Amino acid sequence: MPNQHARPSTTEGLLLSQVIVSLSYALDLAEGQSPGHSLRTCWIAMRVGEELELGSEPLWYLFYSTLLKDIGCSSNAARFVATFGADDRSTKGKSKAVNMRKLGSISRYVLSEKSFGDSLSKRAGLLWRLLKTQAATNNELSHLRGQQAQRVVKKLGFGKPVVDAIRSLDEHWDGKGSPKGLGGESIPLGARIALLAQVVELVHAKHGPEAALSEAAARSGRWFDPKLVDALRNAAARDGFWGGLEKDGLDDRVVALEPRSGWLQVNNARLDVITEAFGIVVDSKSPFTKGHSARVARLADAIGRRLGLGDERRMWMRRAAHLHDIGRLGVSNMILDKTGELGEAEWEAVKRQPVHAQAILSRLDPFQNLARFVSSHRERLDGQGYPHAVDAEEIELESRIIAVADIYDALRSKRPHRKGMPLEGALETLEEMRGSALDSRCLDALRAHLETKGTARSAA
Repeated sequence: MPNQHARPSTTEGLLLSQVIVSLSYALDLAEGQSPGHSLRTCWIAMRVGEELELGSEPLWYLFYSTLLKDIGCSSNAARFVATFGADDRSTKGKSKAVNMRKLGSISRYVLSEKSFGDSLSKRAGLLWRLLKTQAATNNELSHLRGQQAQRVVKKLGFGKPVVDAIRSLDEHWDGKGSPKGLGGESIPLGARIALLAQVVELVHAKHGPEAALSEAAARSGRWFDPKLVDALRNAAARDGFWGGLEKDGLDDRVVALEPRSGWLQVNNARLDVITEAFGIVVDSKSPFTKGHSARVARLADAIGRRLGLGDERRMWMRRAAHLHDIGRLGVSNMILDKTGELGEAEWEAVKRQPVHAQAILSRLDPFQNLARFVSSHRERLDGQGYPHAVDAEEIELESRIIAVADIYDALRSKRPHRKGMPLEGALETLEEMRGSALDSRCLDALRAHLETKGTARSAA
């Protein structure tokens, strides 16, 4: 048997900023950005805010607005695929700094991007469709993102200033942005700074400091508030500005930017809310997974209780269950929502989900148990699982429980290629995996729980 008592985790001394900084890497993954994009954007934004001599409270809101700027973006992933007919992560990653309302910019982007079609005529057809519907499309994508951002940010407890900044991220100084066409100072200051910082980060990552500043100047008065571009130029002239974007030590440097007066300790109740909120972000990526993570967490808790797990172990297991699919943010919806059989390359992308999860959750020491439970829940007792095909002895009980809860809920739910199974059909499928993929004790506990509840609906 694997170790039945995982190394204890604790929230003692853990700051809210440390948790959000760590989980921001999941948002980078969803948006097809390089790891640390949100942190680098935050670094730039906070330096601009300091140059403007903003007070502690506005800086605190700016800090979390930029770290969480992409919290709503999983909700429009399927719509990106429907619009562009291409990998949503790649499309988002490449188009983030493109002015989709400017003919020259959108034409160069679409006609040169071969993922939109092998032939120039096919890409030209997409361009024509986009030009006819660009305003409505941009507004829809921004609206979807904003709706989810509002829901999740409120759940996280950050309040109206952060919600407003994130919802207005796509608005432009000249009033030609999305979704409301706000202009000038009617756009929340946090949104104006975050958009400038985002574009500067993207251009800097590809072309360096001079190109980033030139791009900011070129869009001054159109996308960007001219006063903010001036503040950026002054901030960029200070020692350490560009060096602060380097990879080494980035997490700690960004954590240190939070105004000290706003430091918040994370207790168990708040960490529960954070993991639940990010579970919503994960489930929103596909129309077929709404509520999945919350149902898995409840079911895993019920199984764990029947197997005698104590309160603290079940608490950390529930958190892991809420985040068990966080690696899905690194997989295109062209794969996740595909109705047909997956090809070899597509299946390899699916198998990397636990690897993505491990990379995100292992960034914080208190999350080491979460990282192990989540990254191992796709392993099998017979050694034929993924990502590492480990032996049964290496799969901890929490991972085994989450695996059973996850597969049961997936079988009972509608998926792109099939309808949800009835109770008996789902249980029969699980029985076929008994002892080879799934732990018999966990299956027995699931059956006992379902019998007690009387229906699968009440258990999910």
